Amino acid sequence: MGEPLKWNSVSPETGQPLTWDQKGATWNGHWPDPPPIPAPKKKKPFRRKAKSEPAVDPEPIPPNLMSTFKYNTRQNPQGGFTTRVVLGEPVTDATLLGLISGTASTTPEVAEAVIRALATHVKACSAGCAYTKNFLGILGFQPTSGGTAESPDGFHNAADINA
Repeated sequence: MGEPLKWNSVSPETGQPLTWDQKGATWNGHWPDPPPIPAPKKKKPFRRKAKSEPAVDPEPIPPNLMSTFKYNTRQNPQGGFTTRVVLGEPVTDATLLGLISGTASTTPEVAEAVIRALATHVKACSAGCAYTKNFLGILGFQPTSGGTAESPDGFHNAADINA
């Protein structure tokens, strides 16, 4: 049975002094028993889902074509997606030299001589660790290295450092 009412009783619902129209008070002079507190809902344990293995040979996704650059997308083994370029027809030396000589208003022979000289100097500069970030606003080059060895003194030539 609930708590007996007194002249200075405080409502357990509102925390205010008792009034004549107090909700929950009964004519027999008692507060009703408070409703039982519901038990907290049981939480499900967290379980990680196993990583799904990518399909052995997934169907290729149709190529996504941009106006000038063509590529295919495919699933990346580490998750997500990656792209691969769609190679067009190879350009022959003669065709490329013809395009370059036409743009430069010169002969294909002069264009070839200039390009060979440029390539020779780029290779020489790179071998000496020289570089440029923006030659004529269109070309940049710098030397790179890599490779692995068992110890720091395991690099003896350009092939060892992938130069």
